[in-house]
Amino acid sequence: MAINKATMVDTLDANLNEIWLDGLNRWPEEYSKIFRVENSTKASEKDSYLSGFGTFPVKAEGTAAQYDTLYQGPAKTYVNKTYALGYEVTEEAIEDNQHSADTFNKFPQALNDSAIETVELTAATVINNGIAGSDTGPDGVSFLNTAHPLLGGGTQANTPAVQADLSVTSLQAALQAIEDMTDERGKKAMCLATLLVVPTGNMWVAHELLKSPRKPLKGIGAFTLCLN
Repeated sequence: MAINKATMVDTLDANLNEIWLDGLNRWPEEYSKIFRVENSTKASEKDSYLSGFGTFPVKAEGTAAQYDTLYQGPAKTYVNKTYALGYEVTEEAIEDNQHSADTFNKFPQALNDSAIETVELTAATVINNGIAGSDTGPDGVSFLNTAHPLLGGGTQANTPAVQADLSVTSLQAALQAIEDMTDERGKKAMCLATLLVVPTGNMWVAHELLKSPRKPLKGIGAFTLCLN
């Protein structure tokens, strides 16, 4: 549907002093702080991975070394999508508009705001649907799962067995769980938390946990807000 005179009737009034579109400030970019961003000129991109080797066993004198192998992990294909939105304006709305520059010069910025919000919402969906299971990784389970299968056998959790509200206790447990993570063959991996992502409803708790001089939790450099 084209934008017509009825859509913006006040712009036909020569006595109108000022017209603005939305006028609200926007949050700075957030998704790139959470996700790795890459460019692509293909219809799709494919990622895969290999496990490392296991730990060394004891070798008796004069015997041959034991040989190990690598394990091929499952692949994940990312299909690129095109997002598009535009607008049309009737000839009559353009001709009769008494504030042409003030009105139509604002439309591209409004469209740009919508594009930015679309990117943020699309990226946040990965986290917001992390437990529901609609977004899965190469291993075939949901992003946040208590049983991510390891190539060398067994599973590994990246979420609590029982979900908990953000608090000193739950954040301490999460930090310890991250540092206890292993690689695909069970070797200790140096994993450290660097970013706390919270919904807006938890931003004051996050501020208190990370910024208060009386709280024991330090070491996470910053936090960002995830769209609900």
